[in-house]
Amino acid sequence: MDQSTLAIIIHCVLSIVSALGFHTKIKKYLLASVLSAIVSAVIFQIIGYFVLGYLDPFVIIALITGAMVSFVIALLTGLPFLNLRKN
Repeated sequence: MDQSTLAIIIHCVLSIVSALGFHTKIKKYLLASVLSAIVSAVIFQIIGYFVLGYLDPFVIIALITGAMVSFVIALLTGLPFLNLRKN
């Protein structure tokens, strides 16, 4: 397993854990998804800072891209919570 594959796995796991936490605490589906996406993208960049020793030169682009991926993961993770709250 190379370094880029490990980074993708870490980002996905971080997004899922963040989404589970936010969807558990916040009842509004979209608000929980947006907050989860922002928090997980920022935390991933902070982890990257500690691993690399410096901030990525393209941190703004990485934050936006990471937040979009995290948002999709948060939407998918929140579907069971949405279904449970409707019933």
